[in-house]
Amino acid sequence: MGGMKALASFPPWSTRDKLIAALLLLAVLLCWLPAFNALADRYVDDGLKRSLVSFATARALHSAVSVLQGTELAVQPMGVGLTLTLGQVLAPINDLIAQFADWMLWASIAFGMQKLLLSMGGSYAVTAVVSLVALAWLALHLQQRAPAWLGRLLVVLLFTRLVMPVTIIGSEWLFQQFLAQPYQQNQLATE
Repeated sequence: MGGMKALASFPPWSTRDKLIAALLLLAVLLCWLPAFNALADRYVDDGLKRSLVSFATARALHSAVSVLQGTELAVQPMGVGLTLTLGQVLAPINDLIAQFADWMLWASIAFGMQKLLLSMGGSYAVTAVVSLVALAWLALHLQQRAPAWLGRLLVVLLFTRLVMPVTIIGSEWLFQQFLAQPYQQNQLATE
């Protein structure tokens, strides 16, 4: 009988309340879905491997161009000494390759940070706190007693928990749709 009384204290649900409850339920389910984090983790590993391969290729190319750049040709026509440093023409290309290698190193660091944040946000403790706050906010919201700070806390927690996996999965999808083929072609050409 007490349970019926508790249910009676909730006003009827509007379409907006049903939509909010469904979206919140979906977000909490995504938080607990292991495949969601596993997919994001795999994608961040793939991106890290690509950036490290690009970094290594660029550093190897930079080394080869540096050797060519230091090549000198000494010519002594009719006893007059002349030294030609033809490799200096490669200096701008070598600088560009070095900058690209530096950017690939930064990309690798960024992927490492994404992996760390994904692990932290995907912990059971964070997921449990998100679930509890979501349940508390929904119950209070349906009774029209939810404090504003609780709503803001819920948004921050959901953002903290879901932003990395969603961003990583979205980035990988964009990479696969638009950049995978040119990346592979350019990597082969560079090697």
